[in-house]
Amino acid sequence: MKFPLRKITDFTMGKPFEVDEAYRKFFGSLPFDKLQIEWEELFLEWLIFDYKQKTGTSFIIEYILRNPDKLDYKTIDQFEQIAKTHIYSMFEIKEIYEENRANVLDFWQRLTNKGLTEKFLYEKPETLQDIWNYFPHKCLNDLSPIEVYIKMKAVR
Repeated sequence: MKFPLRKITDFTMGKPFEVDEAYRKFFGSLPFDKLQIEWEELFLEWLIFDYKQKTGTSFIIEYILRNPDKLDYKTIDQFEQIAKTHIYSMFEIKEIYEENRANVLDFWQRLTNKGLTEKFLYEKPETLQDIWNYFPHKCLNDLSPIEVYIKMKAVR
């Protein structure tokens, strides 16, 4: 069975006002014609899993609750498992990159300004993940997401 993630994307695009608002939050004032295909893929992933609509839910959660395509229980269960493992938060890296951004692409731009090429960032996404996950964040009381995860897991 091919995993039907495209169905959630199609569902999401059925809400153009929410998508437009998310676009502004993600890209700021970047004109649509300046959008690069690689950025679009990052945006769609963020939009489906992390963006909170005005109702407070992500698109994947709304899709699961509505099940507009009448998907079988097994597929909906897979979507639920994905949704449960995602944590939504505006993490900010403390000090190192002085992250005071207006949109998500500012973080990317700061990394390229530090000397990392866009090609490298596309080919080595684990570098971005390590930067994001292993450095302290203001909103996590100076802990990294990894440290928070380990503490949460220890409590269970």
